[in-house]
Amino acid sequence: MNISDKTIMQFYKNIAHNVQKKRIDKGKSQLDIAYEALNLSNDSFVSKLENCSEGKHFNLEQLYRISIYLECDINDFFKGIENE
Repeated sequence: MNISDKTIMQFYKNIAHNVQKKRIDKGKSQLDIAYEALNLSNDSFVSKLENCSEGKHFNLEQLYRISIYLECDINDFFKGIENE
């Protein structure tokens, strides 16, 4: 099976969109996620993750930490993603 780079990028973008939506629904900022969930000193990296910019995307550990911080099911971040 050959999965295109475009398909993978869309996968990452869907996850990023779901993280961003959940973060906003919970009333949290990118800075909250950076400090409280990911132990980062500023929110610029979270912005890059949410926008899939500069080749950045969420990894499993980050998703796990964010799900705990937002008190949500990690599966929420994978909603709307289907195998082709």
